[in-house]
Amino acid sequence: LHLASADDPTPERVLPLSIDTYTERAATTAHDVQSLAPVIPDERRDAVRASLDRLDADLADWYDPTSTRPKIALLGPVQVTAAGQLPEDKPRLAWHTEVVAYLATRPRGATAEQYGTALWPDDPDIVGKSKVRQSVYVVRRWLGVNPSTGRDYLPTNPGVAGVVYRIEDALVDAELFRQLRLRGVSRGADGIHDLQAALNLVTGAPFDQRRPTGYGWLAEEALDHHYTATIVDVAHTVATHHLTESDPEAAAQAAEVALLAGSCEDTPLLDLAAACEARGMDAEVDTYVRRILHNHDVDE
Repeated sequence: LHLASADDPTPERVLPLSIDTYTERAATTAHDVQSLAPVIPDERRDAVRASLDRLDADLADWYDPTSTRPKIALLGPVQVTAAGQLPEDKPRLAWHTEVVAYLATRPRGATAEQYGTALWPDDPDIVGKSKVRQSVYVVRRWLGVNPSTGRDYLPTNPGVAGVVYRIEDALVDAELFRQLRLRGVSRGADGIHDLQAALNLVTGAPFDQRRPTGYGWLAEEALDHHYTATIVDVAHTVATHHLTESDPEAAAQAAEVALLAGSCEDTPLLDLAAACEARGMDAEVDTYVRRILHNHDVDE
């Protein structure tokens, strides 16, 4: 990748106008435009698009209520939709949802030791206990069998360090978001539609409404904060595009997604203030300015 200069008016960027145009018409900086809308070399663009050839089909399945593929929502309240069933006598929905959320965020899988340590952090002797295998068995039945392969969505895979648990071919909103952002940035000006589609996946703060005593494993990687930061970046890119195109309503909608995701940053507030200013909503502009000042403990 390389960064565009301010006098480069037509690069293959998702924000294709000159950088000066964006800094003059939107609430952004040259650094923001350069980092959020980098120039992608032709060979890299082709490789990205080829690697994401299933994205549109996956996105269609995500929104298809008849699809039996497991759907794992992390960009908002944590939720698992699967074709199988949990035990009727003891479903423990919140617990098994956490199990799926953990495994869904391990694209290379997790060993039995990693899995046990993450889900039972207060039990130093958890590895080898039957409840580890039992929990995987329950989740395996819940996720069901992949009709395309005949394999369980959570198969038992032998690895170098023993058994590896990895969910295969499930739909995860955070992964769809990542792929949409990657493809969007690689498509030049047409990519703004992918970025908007990514924002449409957000329903709240990442990992919201999670099991109160669980998810300690999030602290190590801070995935919830990482997801929120990524949402803010995409929302700002989309808002910058719409502000430059004189569509403040659409810009405000994008910025609102960042707030929905739990952001406390100045960026979405600045985008909202700019959108309100463009619509002559002076009182609302003052409100957002006060919120920004509050973020920095500045007295009015």
